[in-house]
Amino acid sequence: MNHKRKTFEGLNNTDRLSIETTLKKLNLYMGDSDDTYLPEQMKFELQLKYYAITQIHLSPYKIYLLDLKEKMFTRIFLAAKKYCPIEDESRLEDFMNYFIVSFRNEIEKK
Repeated sequence: MNHKRKTFEGLNNTDRLSIETTLKKLNLYMGDSDDTYLPEQMKFELQLKYYAITQIHLSPYKIYLLDLKEKMFTRIFLAAKKYCPIEDESRLEDFMNYFIVSFRNEIEKK
């Protein structure tokens, strides 16, 4: 996931730029040199957020990324961490599924 985060592997240039723009708007985008001093836990959470934004962008829900605010995104992310904690790598997929479903449910309410 780390390599894909940095290179947005498998995406066309338009999708990559759109995802980068969304990440920048949410104050989540970091260049290669920006994350040098971040603790590993923060880097890991950024990777999860990058992956989630990419998956949402590639879904029919990508239109909702236009109005997404950092506060809402972070609230949904923290709630997902609370209700589906990542205790080890085997729970990573469960967490991402829960987070993305929670995101969709929150967006559909609006």
